[in-house]
Amino acid sequence: MIPTAAAVLAVPLWMMSVASEYWIAKRMLSKVPSALKWQWMWKANVASYILLLVVIAALPILNPLIGWAYTAISPLTEFLVELVMKLG
Repeated sequence: MIPTAAAVLAVPLWMMSVASEYWIAKRMLSKVPSALKWQWMWKANVASYILLLVVIAALPILNPLIGWAYTAISPLTEFLVELVMKLG
């Protein structure tokens, strides 16, 4: 259920990313034609969101591997957190 919700939410978030990045690029790259800026924002965000959707789709397959990695790294992570807490 969570991968489906994430995939559905990816669509409006992609639109917001394109619009907000275009708004910033419009101000920073005033000499670049607007059509080219839209093309850049659209293509860059399509690529990144496709990768994100692939990762979301692969989560059920990768979940056992992620759990194993967390178990293997957990003692080191706890040690580092405790060390930082003592130093702070």
